Amino acid sequence: MPRIIISDQFLTWSELFALWSIVSYGITADPLPEDADGVTFKWQTWRWALILRIVVAAVFSYWICHSVIVSAWLATLTAIQPWLRFRSPKKWTAELEIVVVVLNLLFDFAFIRHFDL
Repeated sequence: MPRIIISDQFLTWSELFALWSIVSYGITADPLPEDADGVTFKWQTWRWALILRIVVAAVFSYWICHSVIVSAWLATLTAIQPWLRFRSPKKWTAELEIVVVVLNLLFDFAFIRHFDL
């Protein structure tokens, strides 16, 4: 059976995308409609969870590729995505998610290729 050779750039890209998929999963604030005033939704807990995920994204992405730019991009995207999704109209949520995923794939790939990580 022939050995499959994977380039270092593809492996880095795959690791970064897997990391981002983990830190961005389920972080969007989703209070119930009857909690419009924000009394029962635990915003403080949500903020701490978001901050923890941003830090984890930054630290692990720097550990994976040793690039401050890629690490900052992933941390910024992890921070902005839940806010964009929460503030967007509900009918555009799926489209916004697709745009964010595609942009992250393309920008990570471009950073890795450009900086030869």
